[in-house]
Amino acid sequence: YYIMIFFILIIFIFIFLVIKFFIKDNYSNNNKITFKSLNYNNKDNETIIITKYRTDLLGAFIQGILNTIIINIDKNVLIKLDDTLIKNFESFEKQNVDKLKGKNKKVNNIWETVGTETKDQHINYRYIILNLLFKYNYNYNDNIKYKNISTTNSNFDLCKLSLKERTDKINNIKFKELSYNIRENLKKFIPNFIKNNNIITIHFRAGEITNMSNRYIHSKEYEKLLTNLKNKYNLNIYVLISDLPPIELDDLNTFKKYNCIILTSKECNTIESLSIYINSFIFVMARSSFSYVASLLRDHDNCITFYREFWHKKPHSNILNW
Repeated sequence: YYIMIFFILIIFIFIFLVIKFFIKDNYSNNNKITFKSLNYNNKDNETIIITKYRTDLLGAFIQGILNTIIINIDKNVLIKLDDTLIKNFESFEKQNVDKLKGKNKKVNNIWETVGTETKDQHINYRYIILNLLFKYNYNYNDNIKYKNISTTNSNFDLCKLSLKERTDKINNIKFKELSYNIRENLKKFIPNFIKNNNIITIHFRAGEITNMSNRYIHSKEYEKLLTNLKNKYNLNIYVLISDLPPIELDDLNTFKKYNCIILTSKECNTIESLSIYINSFIFVMARSSFSYVASLLRDHDNCITFYREFWHKKPHSNILNW
């Protein structure tokens, strides 16, 4: 009798371990991310371990990680994160709210400057993207050849490359496979009211940057581009804005004139917006890390992307200036 119980117990333990092995990407302690590798089988190459991250919103956070992958595309890239780091928005939260919003719109806290979404929602968005970027658990040991990397350094390193060098890295088959996987996985987040991807989308960055002359692009500046797009394409135009600018600063009449469909965070959240940006036929970037992330992940061979010059240089030669 005891022997039978012992064997049954052994069988249950074996089944549990097998199940745990096969669902290891989903089996976690409070979603804790340890080490995960992009190129898991590249065991002989130098390994890059990301140890420092941008603590801004999703765009800046993910941009640094993507740029690290691109710069080191033929190496192993590992990530070392825990819940504390994933929940860290220190750079964003330390901004002066009153200075950002000016006298026209007072808010209670910094999160209200970027729309209706909460900090917890933004934490969840980080989890979604990180689990697409790093799929394989990796048991780190001291014997591997490695060096630590800050994602901020990777942003500078990518901008130092020539346009051809940046394009070649983004066209690398490994990154193309990664970006394709992310595009396909994010399609499920595209809202049902957008029937297909054959649309024009404009990322209109407002929110807390309306007083930043080096970042904010007034809607009037889109007039020429919209005229050209309307003349060439018979497509719906969606303008995605996390938070509307003060009406006395920008009434958005240029977008209304061209019958653009304006969506705020109430109609389209951050992860839905990213899904639309990377999958739409035409995408117009803002001066934004979030736009930059979307541009990196798009299908540059079959889609059209427009770039407005700012401190992050144009990532790919197929992207057009506007």
